[in-house]
Amino acid sequence: MKKKVLLVYPSFSFEGSLVEDAESTMPSIPLLYIAGNLVSEHEVRYLDMNLSKKPIEDELQAFNPDFVALTSYAVNFPEAVRVAKSIKSNNLNTKIILGGHHALQCGRQIVEQYPEFDFVLRGEGEFSFRDLVNGKSPLEIPGLLFKANNQVIDNGSAMVPNLDSIQFPAREIVDPKDYSESPIYYLNEPHTFLLSSRGCIHECTFCDYANKDPLRGRSAENVLAELRVMQRQGYKDFRIIDELFSYSKPRVKQICEGMAKEKMDFSWHCQTRADLLDDEMLDKMAGAGCFSIQMGVETGSQRVMDKIKKRLTLETVQKGVDMVKSHGMKAYGSFMLGFPFETDEERYQTIEFAKSLNLDMAFFSIVTPLPGTELWKESGLDAMNNDDLKKLRIFTPEGSFVEKEKIQKVHRDAVKGFYLRPKTALKILADATLNGATRRRTRYLKFLWSQMRSPTYF
Repeated sequence: MKKKVLLVYPSFSFEGSLVEDAESTMPSIPLLYIAGNLVSEHEVRYLDMNLSKKPIEDELQAFNPDFVALTSYAVNFPEAVRVAKSIKSNNLNTKIILGGHHALQCGRQIVEQYPEFDFVLRGEGEFSFRDLVNGKSPLEIPGLLFKANNQVIDNGSAMVPNLDSIQFPAREIVDPKDYSESPIYYLNEPHTFLLSSRGCIHECTFCDYANKDPLRGRSAENVLAELRVMQRQGYKDFRIIDELFSYSKPRVKQICEGMAKEKMDFSWHCQTRADLLDDEMLDKMAGAGCFSIQMGVETGSQRVMDKIKKRLTLETVQKGVDMVKSHGMKAYGSFMLGFPFETDEERYQTIEFAKSLNLDMAFFSIVTPLPGTELWKESGLDAMNNDDLKKLRIFTPEGSFVEKEKIQKVHRDAVKGFYLRPKTALKILADATLNGATRRRTRYLKFLWSQMRSPTYF
């Protein structure tokens, strides 16, 4: 029997660092994957509350869904709770399911404390949610947590071993014109995302991906099949959102060779680690349209690098950046300031190391503990306390390990030190002026002008 399903992305806002935040908005990737596995059998609508100016009650009244699925991170969990309460007060018969990172880390507590959620879905929910909508007994569905007879039923965490078995995300239920990715991550429009692998093999102490799921990649042919669909839908640019896109060099080469053979006209960006690069692979990536690669560096202190279990050396980072640049692609680096065991000297070592690298962009975030990480255990914050969760902003000092005024100064010194160098400033201005779609250049220049007039991050 056909059901009505409403997928809701609760609102949140991050304060960014220089151009990374430049009014960047993208749809919820997990929800579009959920939709992709439902649209052939059910009526599915998507509501992004970061965009919608209408109260959710209007959508509920107009659609009257049988199921509402929300996804949330720690930072927008309070908003997810507010939405769930509103839904239940108006539609008692609607079943509400919560998924996402916060559900994965705190599923049992959520079920115990928030009766507004009929189910919490922990892990990869494409098939589990579809089974629930199709009427399968909740007792038999992996990943579900719920209450029955005042007892919490915990079916563990759902994980899909074969990613090729998942339907492609339902991009057709959103309008790409409603979204505007940060201009550093795309060149052409329409722009979208691509997820080619899930999981991670590393154990970084700050990352909530660590130890979550085993690393699995889609086959090269499956990725190419999605790219063909994206071409038919009119997309010209995409951002690969894998944590470690190049974890398998043979797979990346197969994807890029396929794109070149079929003359796929895409520009694209990805992220990976500096120790997962080689010249042959980078040559094929550049030939297939890759224009920029972002690498997680985190620190300029080898002691801190080892302490956070990054398993990376500063020399390897240097070589990786130079290798990317030698193939004509932009190199971006991500850095973190304010680890609890970090000295003042080491924070400034990070700034100087970023300046020493041949990077086009450097992003400096303030170390923020996230639920489920090793750093979280040291934070003293409560994953179920809304006031604590509201402190978890990547680029602001609330909830950080270092005194607010001190870390603000370090962050300001990092941004000024890197971007106010003449060579770097001219490079960014040239990129904003000369490259990509008209709207990209307009937004890029508008943001840079706003920073010169009223600097937010300097």
